[in-house]
Amino acid sequence: MSSLPIRLDQASEGSMASPLSGPPLSPAHSESSHLLTEWEDEWYQVLRTEIVRLAPELTKISHEIFDNPEIGGEEVLACRLLSEFLERHEFHIEPAPANLPTAFLATFETEDYDEHSRVIGFFTEYDALPEIGHACGHNLIAVGSVASAIATKHAMVHFGLRGSIQVFGSPDEENLGGKIEFIDAGLLKYPDVCLMAHPGNQDIALMRTLALQSVSVHYHGKAAHAAVMPWEGMNALDAIVQTYQAIAMYRQEMPPGAMVHGIITDGGRACNVIPNHASASYILRSDTKATLGRLKSRVTDIFEGAVRATGCQLRHSWDPMYMEMNLNRNLAGQYQYYMEKLYQVQFPTALEQESRATASTDMGNVSFVKPSIHTMYRVGVGTTCSLHTEGFRNACKSNVAHERTWKAGVVMAMVGLKVLADDDFFDQVHKEFRTTNRQP
Repeated sequence: MSSLPIRLDQASEGSMASPLSGPPLSPAHSESSHLLTEWEDEWYQVLRTEIVRLAPELTKISHEIFDNPEIGGEEVLACRLLSEFLERHEFHIEPAPANLPTAFLATFETEDYDEHSRVIGFFTEYDALPEIGHACGHNLIAVGSVASAIATKHAMVHFGLRGSIQVFGSPDEENLGGKIEFIDAGLLKYPDVCLMAHPGNQDIALMRTLALQSVSVHYHGKAAHAAVMPWEGMNALDAIVQTYQAIAMYRQEMPPGAMVHGIITDGGRACNVIPNHASASYILRSDTKATLGRLKSRVTDIFEGAVRATGCQLRHSWDPMYMEMNLNRNLAGQYQYYMEKLYQVQFPTALEQESRATASTDMGNVSFVKPSIHTMYRVGVGTTCSLHTEGFRNACKSNVAHERTWKAGVVMAMVGLKVLADDDFFDQVHKEFRTTNRQP
């Protein structure tokens, strides 16, 4: 990590963020900026100054979202706070796009914008997890993307760069995937690239993720008294148990990268009554959409096998599929380059980065529509700061987390400006996208 006057990893994890109390967004060494071109150095100075200006109010918004966690589809407060802030900074707000009540689409266009102008998309997330709250850091994603978008807007005006910015307020990432609804509604027509940075316990530019699909399984049988006339019953719980056991036995044959995990959500109400209904929820993951499809077919056969064995009726419902990230090495490499040169952040090798894939996100779906990055920046260290844990939740309100969020915001804005201003880079990004965008 960068060597600051006060090292970020030595700062108080529980302290309030104070972005104006020192130079947290400054390069680790004064000579760092000289590794950039003259115009990149000028971009950095303007972007950093703007994000430092925005940081106090955005930190308050982050804390308000953190202190009032809202699960997917219920993010009324977070949606309002973010959209109102963007509106105050000259973004036009479209409420509830794609018929999502807690979504928004914020757009800024320069005065000389036309149909040939380039468009940069920034994605936010702001839903919380049940019970544990913002243990995935979506409060930070929200304010980081908003800060980056507004800073990019400010720099575009300052340097006379023509174009547009869109901020996608995407709800319910943890469950049904608001970004998928944006795609289905045709709202990703305009962005030339889509950018997002996610807090985590390490710095990753090439963020590989797994394809995922969730399913709810219900078996319907026939109730009967378990002692008086059990032969009149048809045990739905037996069907669920057989399904659970068959999937457990199938795990030894699953190919590397394939996973199935689940819980029984209903197994009956009384011991002396044969259950006429039982249900379970499962999540399937695999390296790609194609391999996930094969895993899904095998698991569906298991569901059907329990029907034949017990005589129960089956009803199952699949949620939308989260696709794996379609990596764009030009975009990710530029993000990593700026992080290294401006802030002396150390990244694993590209091979090490690409070899790690455990999580899933609906940003994967976006990456097959437009060139995208879903990077990760470190806010905590050690196993206690893994995502979806109490330790990580606590880290996401810290001084450290907010300082690093502003850094990621600056770097995302730098990448966005390069897409707008550098024709060769723009062409490289889209050439790679055309090569890798093979829908599996």
